[in-house]
Amino acid sequence: MVHKFSGCFEYLLLGRNTTIFQEFEQGDEAYLISKGQVSISKSTANGDDVFTLATLNRGALFGELSLIDQQTRSACAKTCGNTELIVLNRQLFWKKIEQDPMYLKSLLKILCDRLRQVDERAFLYAHGNETDRLQFFINKIIFESKYVKNSDNVKIAKITNVAVAKMAGVSENVAQTYLKKLQSEKKIEINETEILFHSHKV
Repeated sequence: MVHKFSGCFEYLLLGRNTTIFQEFEQGDEAYLISKGQVSISKSTANGDDVFTLATLNRGALFGELSLIDQQTRSACAKTCGNTELIVLNRQLFWKKIEQDPMYLKSLLKILCDRLRQVDERAFLYAHGNETDRLQFFINKIIFESKYVKNSDNVKIAKITNVAVAKMAGVSENVAQTYLKKLQSEKKIEINETEILFHSHKV
């Protein structure tokens, strides 16, 4: 993805904790992560709480629906650290598609993958128990996490117990008990802001 799009779109360099776009904001651009990480979150209906949906790494595309329709943003995007983005403008994107349909094929593949994930989550919330949901989201976090510097085995995610609980739709106590169990099995190490993963799957 980075290789395909990097030659024909502009770059955006952002510092830590920079808001890229807000939920319900109008937008006509999507973003591809060239370097760094981006947190995707959504507010509850009353706006009192924030639900972390994902932490995206290099090669991930987000805000892609703005390339297709003109609806407002469905979530908020914020950098986790110094981040380099490739900005995909809607008008330029469709111009490139006219020149090379492979751009559209790349976007459609991502949209199909996202729809499958939505179906999987919906089934899990409807039929899975608390342990099923925690295991699913922990494995998703592991998959999206980056490797610790100079390590091919240990991954790290900047996420809290509270965020894990919200993702899985369980209480903070249930999430904490589950994470402590994984820690006792030496699969993870947890602190107030991060989780280290010693296993690629739990």
